[in-house]
Amino acid sequence: MTGPRSTLSAEEARRNVHSIWNAYIDLLAMTDTDKLEEEQRPAHLIFWYESEVQNGGHLQYFLNRGEELVPETIKCLRAAGADCFASILAKAMAIWELEADAIAVPSSVEEYVMSPLQRQLEGVDAEFGRCPSNLITVLEGILAQQQDLFVIVE
Repeated sequence: MTGPRSTLSAEEARRNVHSIWNAYIDLLAMTDTDKLEEEQRPAHLIFWYESEVQNGGHLQYFLNRGEELVPETIKCLRAAGADCFASILAKAMAIWELEADAIAVPSSVEEYVMSPLQRQLEGVDAEFGRCPSNLITVLEGILAQQQDLFVIVE
């Protein structure tokens, strides 16, 4: 295994109950996708999907992350048992693709909120919040099963 890992001392892990989680999230947030091992990519892609949609909806996700990794992200969501989210992302991608030629990057908050594409994506944004689970739980499960891929406690 040659991909990036966060390293914590055993003392830090004992002293701060959240240190392993924080190191995991830091790694997912701060590492470029192409620098990760194949086994690390699902957590990274799920993290960024969850973060962007929670922060500004699917429009923000597409504007900030692009569409290139969407098919892989959908596969990762399905593999992690997050089928509800995978279906929503597929719907959002279909809307995005239909409007791809007309997409202009908003230059202000007002333009973002009033964007016709944002209004079209509001439905899938609402569906995201109605899924029976949440993606933080999915990320916690990945960490619990594969901690050594992300965080080494010495």
